[in-house]
Amino acid sequence: MKINNEYRNFLFSDNPVKYSMKKYSEIENFRKIPEIKKLIDNALDKDIDQSIKKFLEGDTSFIHQKISSWLNEMLDDSKILPPFREALEFDSGLFSSINLLQKYGIGLSVSCTNKHDIHESNSKELEQSTAKRSVLFSGQRAYFKFLKAQNAIVTVWECDKFDDTSEFSQLKCYEPKDITVSTGDIILVDGTYQSISFSKCDQTVVFLQGENLNADLGISVSFCARTRQFLSTYPTSKIALRTMAMTSVLKHLGKADGLTNLFDDTITGPFYTRWHIMRELIAALPADKALLEIKKFLQNEENPSVRRTAKATMEILEKRIERNVS
Repeated sequence: MKINNEYRNFLFSDNPVKYSMKKYSEIENFRKIPEIKKLIDNALDKDIDQSIKKFLEGDTSFIHQKISSWLNEMLDDSKILPPFREALEFDSGLFSSINLLQKYGIGLSVSCTNKHDIHESNSKELEQSTAKRSVLFSGQRAYFKFLKAQNAIVTVWECDKFDDTSEFSQLKCYEPKDITVSTGDIILVDGTYQSISFSKCDQTVVFLQGENLNADLGISVSFCARTRQFLSTYPTSKIALRTMAMTSVLKHLGKADGLTNLFDDTITGPFYTRWHIMRELIAALPADKALLEIKKFLQNEENPSVRRTAKATMEILEKRIERNVS
């Protein structure tokens, strides 16, 4: 990336600090908007899902006004930062989105797509091998309110409901169905058994998405779109992934004893995190101590895949101990 003199002078001035302070101020002001403040207060005191649903059922036109104001400001000053968390607009291929809020267990974002983007997405899928086309179930629960939509076609997929203890390879995905959505419509998508995709729209579709971040399972599941057979699971929890990284660092630093402290009644997390910690612990400990830890681990572990892997590992450790004794 080349930086011209004008931008270099900007970076070395006090302007970045001023821009950051302005952004922080606007974030705080956004959260003080009566509708947003009520959403946050209700989420802290009551059920997050009901708080999001009630918020979306109310007047949300102020969000479009805020975004329009920000975009106009961007036209006047290309260096200004958006007054929203995550700082930048992101493009996920089919959708262009802006994160408005990600705090207190609430995720709030605005996204848009149009018939050109949908056509491009469908064309890319057709270019792929049929076997590679997949449908993804996010493991997240989200409400969608369509701020602008005129008879847009949304495809709804469903699979067997899954959780952290599921036998994922046995899950089934079913024939999808199409629904029509228009401005003002609100739909709930429970990512533990539902997934949606946009099939057709004549005009640009704009929708507000509210997520219960505390209900995120931390696991997504994919199926083949043609055969609807299970393909794979994917880790999606940032906290879980950071925990896995820190666990590996502890092992490489020779701090294996610290890993045992992660296994107590207060520890929660996706199955892949629990097994990762145990695997790193086994690799760092002598076989006899590792065997004791894995037996203790199996007393509370409910995920069938993890249990099978742990039992197979336990058998290897037992054989290794027997060889050392003899």
